[in-house]
Parts: sequence; structure tokens; C-alpha cells
Amino acid sequence: MDAVTAELAAQAQAAWRDMGLAISAYLEAAEVVRRRAEAEALACENLRVAQALGARLTALAQGDLTFRLPAGLPEAYANLGDEFNQAMAELEQALSAVTHAAANIDASSEQVAQASNDL
Repeated sequence: MDAVTAELAAQAQAAWRDMGLAISAYLEAAEVVRRRAEAEALACENLRVAQALGARLTALAQGDLTFRLPAGLPEAYANLGDEFNQAMAELEQALSAVTHAAANIDASSEQVAQASNDL
């Protein structure tokens, strides 16, 4: 191999090495951007779920048992939403049963009082 060929081969190898380094740097930067975007998306997802749950808990604290978590929560939270909504439905039913029983007791006590007055 003559000197010119050797020099061209060395320059070609250097160019390939530089291209490899540039591609590696680009891929690493792209991975950093991808991870950052994933982290931001997860943070937004968490915020959305926390806000939805917070609003429903505020409604519960104010005595509103009809609030439910909306459909379409992120997949990781779908089970939480279903369980929350089921618990709220059961709580609403239980409170309704207690209210109905209290009304029956009130009506019965009024009947007893009326019967007592009639005696």
C-alpha cells in the first residue's frame, strides 16, 4: 500500500469514527429528551388524577355522595377509579337505607304518640 492510499484509509477511518461518535451523541440526546417527555407526561397524568380525586373528596366532605370519578382515567388508575366509584355508590345506598329507616322510625313514633294520646 502506498502512502497516499494509507493516508486516505486513515482519513476514512477517522471520518467513520467521528460519524459514529456524532450518531452516539445524537442518540443519547434523543434518549434524554424521550425520558424527560415521559416524566412530564407521567407528572401531568398524576396531577390530573390527583385533581379529580381531590374534587370528589371535597364533594364528599360537603355531603355530596353523587360525585364519581370520570371515565377515561389513565390506565394505571382505572382500577382506583372503579373502586372509588363503587365505594361511593355503596356509601350512597347505605346512607339512603339509613335515611329511609329513620323516616320509618319517625313515622312509627308518631303513630305511637298518637295512639298514646288517644288513650
